Amino acid sequence: MFTTVFTDIDDTLLDFTLCSRESIIITMAAAGIEYKEEYFPVFLRENDKLWKNVEKSVISIDELYGVRWNTVFGIIGVDYDGPTFEKAFRKNLETCAVPVEGAAEMLKYIHSKYTVCATSNAPHRQQEIRLEKAGMAQFIDRLYTSEKIGASKPNKEFFDYCLADLGTTDKSGIVLIGDSLTSDIRGGNAYGLTTVFFNKNGLPDNPDTVPDYKINRLEEIKNIL
Repeated sequence: MFTTVFTDIDDTLLDFTLCSRESIIITMAAAGIEYKEEYFPVFLRENDKLWKNVEKSVISIDELYGVRWNTVFGIIGVDYDGPTFEKAFRKNLETCAVPVEGAAEMLKYIHSKYTVCATSNAPHRQQEIRLEKAGMAQFIDRLYTSEKIGASKPNKEFFDYCLADLGTTDKSGIVLIGDSLTSDIRGGNAYGLTTVFFNKNGLPDNPDTVPDYKINRLEEIKNIL
């Protein structure tokens, strides 16, 4: 039945939370800013807000990069140029590639049976480097990013491009795995794909966004595929 698996990258394959914290600490040290642990929850909250606005097409990804750190610095009271920090932060993020537990094993398993496509709204080269460093690139047949496509998840145009590149119109043959109810599951549902919600944080059910399947650990994908 299924021929192709789309899998999200950040917080599905690679631990963005851990890597972003590490990158913030390194970038702040280089900038002469004293890191405080209370800064990190602010970053996570504001980053999440901004990415949700990207998903809704309220702002572009370039606009997110332009305001993200000015927004965070304004809240935590740090006097530093946001865009300058943003550039260094993303460069440092390239060097961090900590796999989510069970991700490497899942990739090896699904790659033995299906065409595997990694999808992301993050920079293309950044994700290429991180997947390679994590030893995952060998199990990924195609990498689709909004930067290369010109449209971001969960927009229809993102998935249109992916299917056209794969040379198929058969949505029933594609399974999408992701940790985001908005960019992954809601987008996949709307497009007509079979969706698997990786609920690693144990979120309660959302009646507005119902996946076809739900897993709490990546190893559970073997019960579906």
